[in-house]
Amino acid sequence: MYNVGIIGLGQIAYSIDNDPARKITWSHINAYKKSKDTQVISICDIDETQVKKISQECDIYSGYTDYREMLKNEDLDIVSICTPINTHVQIIKDCIKHNVKAIFCEKTISYSLDDSSEIVELCKKNNVVLAVNHVRRWDDFNQKIKNIITQDNYGDIYTIDCYGGTALHTSTSHLIDLMCFFSDSEPEWSIGCKQQDYVRNVHGVHDYGGHRVYKI
Repeated sequence: MYNVGIIGLGQIAYSIDNDPARKITWSHINAYKKSKDTQVISICDIDETQVKKISQECDIYSGYTDYREMLKNEDLDIVSICTPINTHVQIIKDCIKHNVKAIFCEKTISYSLDDSSEIVELCKKNNVVLAVNHVRRWDDFNQKIKNIITQDNYGDIYTIDCYGGTALHTSTSHLIDLMCFFSDSEPEWSIGCKQQDYVRNVHGVHDYGGHRVYKI
């Protein structure tokens, strides 16, 4: 049984599943609770009221308002990071420092490519599994598309055109990941423009829409 800690108790951590229209589990806490191999033993958020509420509702024995205290006091195998993007890098580094061996981080790792690359190398060096929550690969529809491509039913594919999403980090990152998934390759280069008439405010940070072309 793997011990799990959750850092950040916003919508994706738990309350998103309160929507009756959702037919599958989306939240981190409920997903771990459904697995026979994991148990959420500790949660953390800067909002103490939220910590107490979710601890009671989910029967989680320990809660913190400082994630560093949680990492120091709890024996955690897995940590889910559900905090704003600009906090991810330091939290991941602190998880590695406290010997957490699997980190499940909400998208994206960072606003900075250099910081993201540093984190990837740091995880490799310390034998830490780092997963980013790009879950669309496992949607039934996208799995069917992947199978069609893999079975070579349509010959050689030279171009994959994706359109949709709104803001780059919170939505469009899923499309970029899907293009990599469908093509079995990584981007070689990209060009794009920033959309000025649509800006999503995410935790006080502007997450712009736009148009981008990737060569993969």
